[in-house]
Amino acid sequence: MGAEDALFLRAFKELGINECEWRSATRLPTTVAFGDFLVRTAYERGFVQVCAAFAVTEGVYMDWGQRLADSGLNPDNHFYWEWIELNTELVFDQFVNFVEEVVNEAPASIIKGLSAVYERTLQYEIKFCDMAYTGESW
Repeated sequence: MGAEDALFLRAFKELGINECEWRSATRLPTTVAFGDFLVRTAYERGFVQVCAAFAVTEGVYMDWGQRLADSGLNPDNHFYWEWIELNTELVFDQFVNFVEEVVNEAPASIIKGLSAVYERTLQYEIKFCDMAYTGESW
């Protein structure tokens, strides 16, 4: 995750967005709700449930990155290329495969709750992406 943070920090700097500005940005309702859900999952659930949330959030980005890398497209913006590279690195692929394996090997006794975490994470991920296109405000 440090490499992704470093990419964002370089982008902010290159785009002239100072630290005070990005640290004080108002989070939109979906971002707040999604973040709160992930934090609650980390504190209130078990390791397997956290892996289920990661399987969604990181698996989606790995899939997008791979599809973009395989497409042969050549984005003009170097930040896109860096993002694609981050999300197609072997270590990222290994992490996603690990959390998916943990989820797939979960005992039957927790599948219902595990499915609920997976589905809720996916719903938030969809809403998070949709708000970029539809707009959102408080």
